[in-house]
Amino acid sequence: MRGGYRHIWLLWTAFAVVACLPPIAVPPLLALGLSAFLVMTFVCINISGKQMFVSLMFGILDVFFREFVARNQFKVPLEGTPVIFVCAPHANQFLDPFVVMCGVGRSDVSFLTAANSMRKRFVGALARLLQSIPVERGQDLAFSGTGRVWLSPEDGRTLLGRGTRFTEQLKPKDAVAWRGVTAQVESVLSDEKLTLQEAAPPPTGEWSEYKIQPRVDQSLMFVEVYKALGAGKAVAIFPEGGSHVRQGQGCNPGPEGQGTEPSASRRPPHAPRRRRTVRRSCRSRRASASWRSARSRARAGCRCGWCPSASTTSPLASP
Repeated sequence: MRGGYRHIWLLWTAFAVVACLPPIAVPPLLALGLSAFLVMTFVCINISGKQMFVSLMFGILDVFFREFVARNQFKVPLEGTPVIFVCAPHANQFLDPFVVMCGVGRSDVSFLTAANSMRKRFVGALARLLQSIPVERGQDLAFSGTGRVWLSPEDGRTLLGRGTRFTEQLKPKDAVAWRGVTAQVESVLSDEKLTLQEAAPPPTGEWSEYKIQPRVDQSLMFVEVYKALGAGKAVAIFPEGGSHVRQGQGCNPGPEGQGTEPSASRRPPHAPRRRRTVRRSCRSRRASASWRSARSRARAGCRCGWCPSASTTSPLASP
């Protein structure tokens, strides 16, 4: 710890209490309790709640993972040096922060966390304990707009409304989503007419419901990041947010290439196929339910002498 420990006299006092009070007719249990109080006071003064919680999670990681190896950890600057960590892939939003801190060998890391998660009671308490920095996202603040909309086929940029209140609910640079299309607003002309920044796909000819994603001002988030870096801390970012994409569902394509992450159930085209080789003895296969019928044995094509094949029959298997 930089600067050393403070109030070390508390530890010496606790030792003196345990050693000196029982001989002068003080109950040993009382002396032990007073000594424990002094030690806990020293711990609370010198060790923050984040450090204690991170140490506990590091112990859980040692139990959960059989082996944990970090390469080139010596290249990471020591605590007190401002660093920005960009971490990927992001598999688990609860476990990944502690894996990163354990891998880089630093516990002074502040993570950028979705403000929607920090508003939850349990997750928010843990995030605040870890000194996380909230990031507000437009999709977390989305709400259903009044009325219905229809995209004009003339230019593909004019969005018409029926029973809408564009002047009250929308502002320039807000996003509008309808029928799987998300576009950014350039200007609001009236309560039932606005202009988009880019041309959207051709309309389907039907009026549809829509959602509004307000534009978020991230200036407060950048101020907190500058404060953390100015204090010599590290800031970690999980850019792709894989934990927020459910398995089997891809992201909706946005107007600026947002949400182009493939579905979690698909295999990337460059990834090699995995081959699993499972070897079992024929006696164990015969004991399984799928190996009891003669049809499945013939389909498997085993020629071990115990199982009949599709073309020939072993003399050992005949009566």
